[in-house]
Amino acid sequence: VTIDQETDMENYLNEIDVKQARSVTNPMSDKEAIYKQPQLLEGDSIMWYRSVVGAINYYAMTTRYDLAYPASRLSQFSSAPTEGARIAALKVLAYMKCTTEFAISARFADSNAGIADDVEVYSDSDMAGDQKLNARSQTGIMILLNGAPVYWRSVRQPSTALSSACADIYAL
Repeated sequence: VTIDQETDMENYLNEIDVKQARSVTNPMSDKEAIYKQPQLLEGDSIMWYRSVVGAINYYAMTTRYDLAYPASRLSQFSSAPTEGARIAALKVLAYMKCTTEFAISARFADSNAGIADDVEVYSDSDMAGDQKLNARSQTGIMILLNGAPVYWRSVRQPSTALSSACADIYAL
């Protein structure tokens, strides 16, 4: 079984006029880049930013687990978007344009053949990974069923962890 949003994503990216870019293999490779241009956006740029972040969140929540982290990071700037955040959002859009064929594939368990469902759970966090804003950690979670992701999330932790073990326990 395979699920994708290739057609929908291509239509969206064409609608907002995202051009084919050079090959972008990582949607957010440098988390510090978002802070390099701290000037606030003004006027229509704010609405554009919020709209794009909303679309990225939609794809991140439905079929694009690879967008969960950038969606979380960009969402943290929605109330006061900066030029650096806008540039980071453009990079995510370029990445999406380069990876529209992304799909989730899964296999069914076959109880008649003695093959049971296999569930894997992963979680991790970075200890105080965003000290520019505050000392809270970012958590990543993924649950796989028979090798296919069925749940994923990337979110800032609700409170400051005092150790890496504490940050990992919050992640769990």
